[in-house]
Amino acid sequence: MNSGPFHIPTANQANTLNNRIVITIKNHTDRTLQADVIVDACFPGETVVNLPSVRDLNEATIASFPRADIPGQTCRVYEVPIAPNSRPFIKVISTGDYAVIEGRPAGGLLEISVVAGEGQLLGGGPPVTGLIAADAATFVPYGSWVVEDRHRDSDC
Repeated sequence: MNSGPFHIPTANQANTLNNRIVITIKNHTDRTLQADVIVDACFPGETVVNLPSVRDLNEATIASFPRADIPGQTCRVYEVPIAPNSRPFIKVISTGDYAVIEGRPAGGLLEISVVAGEGQLLGGGPPVTGLIAADAATFVPYGSWVVEDRHRDSDC
């Protein structure tokens, strides 16, 4: 399944820079399930355009997390840095033990969501898990994900 393409603006509602994507997978069962995650991006660059405009942007994989066990009743958190002022168009792809009913995501097994925002650093030290300011416009809840019949053939 995939998030569908979404845009990450430079700044969020807290007027801080969006510099991190956080992908969360929750295992609602009491058993170990599996999933993998791929993050693809299209970067607009600094080209000045006259509006309206149409552009084709090259796509690149910016993060790939292999299939892994996710223990029951836990959350797996994946975090991916975003270069400042890069304004990417992102698509998150995941395969795994997700419930699907009539071509739509369903609850009961794994659930996935994604959001971007400002990640936290402690006193210039290493990054800390999570965001200090999330950008609500970038939130893709589990129910909005697209179920694909095919494997990875991504488009931003």
